Amino acid sequence: MNRQPVIKTLRELADEIYEVSFTLFKIMIPTLIVIKLLEEVGAHISGALWLRIAFAIIVISLLSRWLLSRSNVFKERYLYTNRQT
Repeated sequence: MNRQPVIKTLRELADEIYEVSFTLFKIMIPTLIVIKLLEEVGAHISGALWLRIAFAIIVISLLSRWLLSRSNVFKERYLYTNRQT
């Protein structure tokens, strides 16, 4: 059994996971710090809620841009299912 394609696929998957995770952490950690600081100084909870909503919008936009940058082979392999009736 040839293990090279499996190892290559796992390495590509690990690289993509690292790339997306690192980008999200670059945004998520400072946002969470700001939210916690605002809560500690007595900011109203609705202000923190708006920051959380803004963060969610940023994350969704990053994930959609990442998905659009993937090839059609990736989309067919991981997103579309072959449903047989």
